[in-house]
Order: sequence, then C-alpha cells, then structure tokens
Amino acid sequence: MPRIHPIEPDDADSRVKSVYEGAQKLTGSVSNLTKTLAHSPYVLRHLLPFLVVLQRAGGGTVLDNRYKELAILKTSMINDCYG
Repeated sequence: MPRIHPIEPDDADSRVKSVYEGAQKLTGSVSNLTKTLAHSPYVLRHLLPFLVVLQRAGGGTVLDNRYKELAILKTSMINDCYG
C-alpha cells in the first residue's frame, strides 16, 4: 500500500486533469508516479517532460536504453523490489 495515495483522474482538479491529459499524450498513459506527484501540480507540470525525456527512447535523451535498464534494475535491487 502506498504511503502517499495517488490522485486518480476522476478525483483530480482542473489543473491536475490538464497535466494528466498531457501525460496521456506524451506517454500513452498516466503512471502511478504521475498520479502521486499530482499532489504538487506545479512540480508535476515541470517534472513530467524531464521524466519523459529520461525514460523514453527518442525523447531527446543521449543515454542508451541498456544503461537505463541497468539503472532501473539497480534501483530495484537497492530497494528490495524483488518480484
């Protein structure tokens, strides 16, 4: 169970809904991270494009996808996220 409950699209105010629409266009979905960051719409509005560039191939990043995957795996190991 999350410590900070995500804001679902149905429960979001108009500022957050507009960011969710942008997230949907950029990534094809509204992630749980986006829903959690929605508690601070200003931060979310400015952080979302940065996250998309880091995470998506062809988004303008120069980091190779295999290094992104290694960072994800290492972070999961550090946080004991074994599935």
